Amino acid sequence: MDLPMIEYASELFDDIELKDCYIIGVQHILPSTFLMFNALFKKGLKKENLSLLGKSYSTDLKTFHNMKKEEIDVCKTSLNFNSHEAYDITYNKKIVQFLEKRKHIFKSSKYKKIIILDDGGKLLEALPNHISDFSNIVAMEQTSSGYNILKEKKINIPIINMARSKGKLAFETKRVIDNAIKKIFYQLSTLKLKVSNILILGNGDIGATLYDSLKNKYSTIKYDKIKERSDINPLELINVLKKADLIIGCSGNTSLPKKLHKHLKKGVVLASLSSSDREFDAVHFRKKTKKTTNPWETLKCDDIYLLNCGFPISFDNQNADDSYFFQYIRALIMSSIYQGIKSDFKNITGFIDLDLILQEKMIKKFNKYRTSIVSLI
Repeated sequence: MDLPMIEYASELFDDIELKDCYIIGVQHILPSTFLMFNALFKKGLKKENLSLLGKSYSTDLKTFHNMKKEEIDVCKTSLNFNSHEAYDITYNKKIVQFLEKRKHIFKSSKYKKIIILDDGGKLLEALPNHISDFSNIVAMEQTSSGYNILKEKKINIPIINMARSKGKLAFETKRVIDNAIKKIFYQLSTLKLKVSNILILGNGDIGATLYDSLKNKYSTIKYDKIKERSDINPLELINVLKKADLIIGCSGNTSLPKKLHKHLKKGVVLASLSSSDREFDAVHFRKKTKKTTNPWETLKCDDIYLLNCGFPISFDNQNADDSYFFQYIRALIMSSIYQGIKSDFKNITGFIDLDLILQEKMIKKFNKYRTSIVSLI
């Protein structure tokens, strides 16, 4: 796999020592993730100084086993999925177990810096319950959902805010939407289903861009709890639910709670662009079907289609690792790691900006790379 963004970002580490650093975190266990860490191993990071917890819906089995063969500490619960359990509840338990078994890392005096990589905010939210000494720790949060969880919390460590960085937001929204639309309509063609009426739940950056992409081809309505962002009010939502052929959730919260499930049209398709499976209260659909350990399965529950078991359609086990864009995200993560090791954050806690010079370097390189890719098509 040719990943020039990872190779470019690895050059940052030519002037720092990684052998006395420890990296622990939550990450998608995907080929590009493994390649990112392989690049850091070449720059001095010890394999025994890495601990990761993956998410079942975004863990590539081959990558997981390849990392285990290299004796990398990838938590085995990364693979565990029970369709009759709510993912967030199970995941929070995994976080607690993951930290408890590795809290000795934070007590050790042999690491100059401990870098925590989080995807979703849950690891950092739980951290104060497991450790007391934060003196050599720097963290990074890479998702907006994680940022929203943590921004109101008092966590006594510096947290590099990759989630809301210019470098991430410059490309992420359009890429997420283009990829999601492609995957949703592939699934619809596989199911031999056609749609006319689309409801978008959540009208933030993702929802608004999604609406603009669909409004000229389909009868599309957007609903948001914030009145100014919504086409309809909460009372009108029930009538819209009865007519929608496709509902796409991108609020980041539970936008379709169990109490509204009874109003859904028979044959409706539910597709999530959100984290976890919370968007549609998906566990209540899954409990109506035979238990599965496959988080990428499309389920038919009372004539309602739940794509990807209610998990984000971006991770559908079909080319889940979008190397063209994912490697750019990995380059930003590597930039955050570099900043965390290189900088002195004495007496600084809470969110801090991802270094703007590093962001500009990655944006410039990625734009050049994208141009070269387009010229080859």
